[in-house]
Amino acid sequence: AGPAVAQGLVFIIDHVKSQDIVRALDFRTGKERWRCAYADTATRLYGFARATPAVAGGKVYTLSRLGKVHCLDARTGKQVWTAKLGKPGAPGWGGFAGPRATPTYDDGRLYTVDQWGSLVCHDAASGKEIWRKEYTMDFGGNRPEWGFSESPLVDGQKVIVTPGGPKGAIVALNKKTGAVLWQSREFTDPAHYSSIVIAAHAGTKQYVQLTPAHVAGFDPEKGSLLWQAPRVGRTAVIPTPVCDGDFVFVTSGYGAGCNLFKVSREGQSLKATEVYANKNIVNHHGGVVKVDKYIYGHSDGKGWTCLDFESGEVKWQEKSNLGKGAVLAVGKQLILRQEDK
Repeated sequence: AGPAVAQGLVFIIDHVKSQDIVRALDFRTGKERWRCAYADTATRLYGFARATPAVAGGKVYTLSRLGKVHCLDARTGKQVWTAKLGKPGAPGWGGFAGPRATPTYDDGRLYTVDQWGSLVCHDAASGKEIWRKEYTMDFGGNRPEWGFSESPLVDGQKVIVTPGGPKGAIVALNKKTGAVLWQSREFTDPAHYSSIVIAAHAGTKQYVQLTPAHVAGFDPEKGSLLWQAPRVGRTAVIPTPVCDGDFVFVTSGYGAGCNLFKVSREGQSLKATEVYANKNIVNHHGGVVKVDKYIYGHSDGKGWTCLDFESGEVKWQEKSNLGKGAVLAVGKQLILRQEDK
């Protein structure tokens, strides 16, 4: 789980004495302001899960290994409400239990996804469930090895998610009712772990997603495929694409490396052309961010890396002071969260 910043605080999930807790740290000093532990002694499911907390309206929204959504007061850490998300457990090998996807807050509602593909909309003030969908049952989704990890994208009146599979990899729902608006039937890649994002390449608004086989753009109103480019990942494709102008930067681990694509117009259609492909950043998980003209993130075997966005050249790398983890940009500052500390 990466860090979240709001109200002068940094919110993290931390591992302390065999359980995962939520901690709030002073942004300027790093001093702890509060901590919140959660455990269900009856089931021996301890702690919060691997999802980065979401912060909105003075509340912290996070998920626990028991399959619940928790709302905490951002100033004190006291629990405001808790609600059901889905069932506990660990899909895939390794025993990595609990939800992975960061909750999404929008207009008084909270959208959450668990590792099994339960998508739930809760009232953010009370925790009351508004609607629920199941990726595999409702959309024909295919669960990836380590479970669904994408954070839902809210755009206008739509919530967009990636269940993957032969019925259509991308689905748009009415954010208030959960009714299906469209499903991308011409694009049927399996889901992995990246989150879909909004972009405006070649003067055209679109949704961009990274799968094990492609990076692709979709029409927001119909879900039709605007363009796609082959980009083969290995084992687990996790980091979210970085879109800027007409360019899309993607990276993933297990030796896959990084790529930059340029999206341009060709007649009435859009096409994507690869600008570069290299292994200067091989980001396993934790993601990358763009600040000004540079990409920042961790690269397997090489450490924390600053990459020129347009050329793909390395500006600096550092692996002696901080290990692998997540990165968050706050203005001109970077917050790095080492995964095993």
